[in-house]
Amino acid sequence: MKGRKGFYSFSYGSKVGEERLTYADYSGEYLLVSSPPLVTVDGLPLTDRRIRQGLRTNIVAGAFGMGWLAMALGIPLTMLFEALGAGGVMIGMTVTVQQLSMVAQVPAAFLSERLASRKLYWASLAVVHRVVWFLPALLPLLLSEHRRATAWSVLGVVLISSVLAQASAASWFSWMADLVPEGVGGRFWGKRQSWVMLAYLIAMGVAGVILDAFPTDAGKYTGFSIVFSIAALLGIADILVHLRVPEPRARRRTHQVKVMARLLEPLQDRDFRWLTCSMGMWYFGVGLVGSFAMIYLKRDFGASYTHIALITISASLGGVIGGFPLGYLADRVGARTFATILLVAAPAFAFAWFFVSPHPVHVYLPILGAVVVPQPIAMFACTNLVAGALYSGIGICQLHLASQLAPKEGRTVAMAMHWSIIGLLAALGPVIAGFIMDWVGEHPLAWKLPSGAGVSFYHVLAMGHVSVSWLICAPLMLMVRSRGGDLPLGLALARIGNPLRAMSNLYHIYQINSHGSSDKRAGAARRLGERKTSIAVSDLIEKLDDPSPDVREETVLALGKIGSPEAIQALIERLQTPESDLAPQIARALRENPAPASVDALLEKLSDGDRETCSESARTLGAIGDPRAIPSLLDLIRTTDDSKVLSASSEALARLGELAAIYEIIPHLRNTRNPVLKRSLAVAVADLLGTPGEFYRLLTRELQANGSELERLLKDLRRMLHKRLNRVGSDEEDDALLRMTLALESAYDRQEWRSCADLLLKLAIGIAAIGYSIDSGPDAKAVIADLVWRDQHSALGIWYLDALTENWAEENWGPIDQLDVLIGFYVIACLQTRLQRGPIEPPVATGESS
Repeated sequence: MKGRKGFYSFSYGSKVGEERLTYADYSGEYLLVSSPPLVTVDGLPLTDRRIRQGLRTNIVAGAFGMGWLAMALGIPLTMLFEALGAGGVMIGMTVTVQQLSMVAQVPAAFLSERLASRKLYWASLAVVHRVVWFLPALLPLLLSEHRRATAWSVLGVVLISSVLAQASAASWFSWMADLVPEGVGGRFWGKRQSWVMLAYLIAMGVAGVILDAFPTDAGKYTGFSIVFSIAALLGIADILVHLRVPEPRARRRTHQVKVMARLLEPLQDRDFRWLTCSMGMWYFGVGLVGSFAMIYLKRDFGASYTHIALITISASLGGVIGGFPLGYLADRVGARTFATILLVAAPAFAFAWFFVSPHPVHVYLPILGAVVVPQPIAMFACTNLVAGALYSGIGICQLHLASQLAPKEGRTVAMAMHWSIIGLLAALGPVIAGFIMDWVGEHPLAWKLPSGAGVSFYHVLAMGHVSVSWLICAPLMLMVRSRGGDLPLGLALARIGNPLRAMSNLYHIYQINSHGSSDKRAGAARRLGERKTSIAVSDLIEKLDDPSPDVREETVLALGKIGSPEAIQALIERLQTPESDLAPQIARALRENPAPASVDALLEKLSDGDRETCSESARTLGAIGDPRAIPSLLDLIRTTDDSKVLSASSEALARLGELAAIYEIIPHLRNTRNPVLKRSLAVAVADLLGTPGEFYRLLTRELQANGSELERLLKDLRRMLHKRLNRVGSDEEDDALLRMTLALESAYDRQEWRSCADLLLKLAIGIAAIGYSIDSGPDAKAVIADLVWRDQHSALGIWYLDALTENWAEENWGPIDQLDVLIGFYVIACLQTRLQRGPIEPPVATGESS
């Protein structure tokens, strides 16, 4: 149901409540039938609660399944073939038959589509393919004297098991694609990845310990028998638990289509085609290195089963740790974009193989103390934590993209084609790697690494893996077109940023989505805002409806600091919501990243009865600088009697540079008895007369040390006049101005503010006469009339001084005070700056009127 809170407390659309299409089978024809909300194959409603329970059960079952995978197809299988003396090609074949068996998905998909339940079909095949793993537990014991026959027999078991597994795989993927709610696929698969990989590493560790406890030196294979027996039991448990996961009723095709057309249909979608090719080549590249790393480590460095299990566990642990953050990033930056990044980043860890050393290292462990291990084991136990996370992230992106791109109708066949093509491409990797291993074994490479270790077959495979990933897989992934939510590659890299910082940000994202206290949520939102974590925008938007006002307010401020288009739009929409209690906070937040798009919404809030909302909106309009706000702000100054609103609107007009506002502000400046408001209005007036921000600094310094700014300004003015006298000789006007500065300083010290105002006006007229080449005598009105065409700010400054000396009493504005005089001093400072630039000639008349 769109907008309904559902799966894992994320506010995304659940499939529950949407209209669904079901089918009726009459004489082999598929008919389109409209149905109400999503239901299971049993006709029971599939509610959000049942979906959540089903997905949690799926994760538990997956943990058993990964335990089976670790013990059946992980290290033990490769090490068994190595112990049986198999060559590189046969070892590669153990992976190749698994990949080739993916072709079985296609006919099985057609069959499963005609069945009432994909789940029961999958379970019936899957349980058999897990049971057959009791055979590898028995074969080494029964055929211990016939190692070659044992190897071929186990390879046959792998083939049978793989065919049965793949015959059921498409049904499982189709079943899960229908069950996982849209919008959170990346996070679900990431979370699932973390838990199942935890089970994988535990099973891998147990397998390593068992194999080391029962060595094969005496020609016995007891350890392998125990491991494969446990694997079979774990695999069966996976199937039994999975039966408790609900199965949505599948959407069937609306009409019968020929088999070949059905097979080619998903590949006609160019995005599905490029994804399949990219992933096929990726698994081909992985197959080049895959199982052969452990053979290289065992042969060249004497690594034990426990050592090999250790680095495999390290990679699995990386997948556990990286599951949630990588799944989240796949949702936030787009699975296609994130997969491209990972296809470049993950293979770079293959270069670590060129730094292996033949010298063992001493590793200190808390309980065991100092332990001597081969240098590659120590190195990869560390690097695989990161590499394993990145490699697992590619799988998360693939599952997410495949679910997105596969057609809704006939999804089972589409998924079967996807994995079958991947299997065919990937099957070549292990075989080619096996040939390379055998060839290099017969023709050893004479090169040495800087560390002293020899260049081996595995270094050739590692470079092949990197080349395939960088030159083929990543470009093919970029051929998949961007969809809604997919960020451009450069923007995605910028949003992810520093990997360590990104992990910290993801932790805070986890906190705001957790069920912790409101203080923790509010703190997490605040830190996300401080770091401008743009990938968290969607999560923060959800928290605008949080029950806690602290969380809501911190969320608003965070969105304002992030300032992305999505964040600004969310704030604008919430500001326009009548029932929102966040209007003042939103208006303040929009000031963090001023955007013209918010002007209309803020203008509406100027008439809001709440003074906080009105004042914050006015200040933000000033920060945005859009002239559309000027009329409304002028009206606000004329009509309001609220000091806070008056201060904010005056500041806004000053920032907008609206000179006409000075005529509206000065009456309020003179009439107010509020000292704080008076200073605020004085700053607004001075900003209009000069450069915004200058008078504020002058005023604060003068309030801190009375007379300090006056002394500095007059000192600069005298220095300038002395330089002028030295340059042009004695001048009566300049001498008079110098005397005025002395008289002005004396009057200021005596706090004779009226005398100061008179002297400031005369001084301003004299400076203007020099700076603008005006010959108008002491007549202020004439000077103003001359200046208004050339420099409105200077003209307005002299107008202010003229009003200070003549109009104050007429307008009943009360006595002149120190603040009025300080504004006058600032007018002189602005004129002085003009004078230092040299005389300014009046504009040349063109004969045209304007």
